[in-house]
Amino acid sequence: MKDDAQKNGEKVPSKDSPTEDQKHKPWHRHVIALMAAFLGGLIVVFVVVHPTPPVLKDLGLGVGCFLIGLLSLPFEEIFWTRPEKRRAERQREEEQRRHKEEHEKDQGRISCLLDENQKLSQKVSELQVTATRIEDVVVALHVPLVGQGRTYELKSFKEIGVGLDENLDGDSLLKCAQKYPDRAGRLALKLDVENNKWDGVEMLYRCAVRPYWVPSEHLRNFAEFLNRVRQKRELATLFFEWALEAEPLDPGNLSNYGQFLVGDGKPKEGITRLDSAFNISVNIPKDDDKLAELCFALWLALRAWPQDNMSCEKYEKHFKFLIQKEGFTRTYSWNFGGMLARAKEVLPPEDFEYAEALADAFLQEIDARALNESGSRWNARWDRVVAVDPRPQNPTKV
Repeated sequence: MKDDAQKNGEKVPSKDSPTEDQKHKPWHRHVIALMAAFLGGLIVVFVVVHPTPPVLKDLGLGVGCFLIGLLSLPFEEIFWTRPEKRRAERQREEEQRRHKEEHEKDQGRISCLLDENQKLSQKVSELQVTATRIEDVVVALHVPLVGQGRTYELKSFKEIGVGLDENLDGDSLLKCAQKYPDRAGRLALKLDVENNKWDGVEMLYRCAVRPYWVPSEHLRNFAEFLNRVRQKRELATLFFEWALEAEPLDPGNLSNYGQFLVGDGKPKEGITRLDSAFNISVNIPKDDDKLAELCFALWLALRAWPQDNMSCEKYEKHFKFLIQKEGFTRTYSWNFGGMLARAKEVLPPEDFEYAEALADAFLQEIDARALNESGSRWNARWDRVVAVDPRPQNPTKV
């Protein structure tokens, strides 16, 4: 019945709540007691005033006193029973309030424990990811390319040792690289540019990135090597991210990783990294070649994959200003092969060929002069580009 009444929306009284009859019952009792007392008083007065036999007089006095005594029942209800009920009710309400406060405190503690547990779970997950990455790095650095590890390393160092020092054999060079990892990283970059002894170069890079603390440039250069020479894109991604963790605001790390992401089919993420690198580089009053590289990379990426509130023409103007600037030097070997290969899939043929001409102009001075030659294929389009200095008049210190 109670369940049916609740389903129908009716209010069902609890066991402790008084019913309608119970609410009015005390007043009925009070009225009856008052009437009985009044009647008892009349009887007493009557038997006292009027002459009556002693037996009836005694009986009337007894009945009258009894009826008057009923008047004490409402007084007991008013002055004793009700205060006791009110005190009991206040105690019950106080206990319920205390229980509610304790319940809320328990809920708060449970919520805090759940938050702490969630944070701990997140930290454990992060540590597991970090451990997995470290394990990948360790495995990648200790698995020999072919054959037996040390024999192969000695052979590789002998190859690159020739010409550096006639008296330096492979074993001595290996020990030197392990003892001075920073020098090994710089030598690896130099040999990476100057010759194609890739096996020896990789061994030098491996020596350079083994220590606990590694300069981010060695991590970045090794990532480039893995991507360009070994075609190991997943491992290259790992070292790019490791380099950014070491120096997140290094424009070289941001630039190289951004170009890698664009070439890897992630243009939006790559453009974000390239834009961050550009905003940092414009406040550095040197390295025009690296800034020009950034301008071209941004122009190409935005030309192929337009983004809201970003104009590719802006970077084309900056690029022209920089490569035509007096004293512009091309101090390092570079190519935009990954970006160009990916852009070829979306650009019209004419735009793609123009992009190749700009890339050649960045890499070779003779190709830059060809853009300005009257009658050349791209001269008219190049002339319409207004050169604009990318650097502000008052650069911000970085």
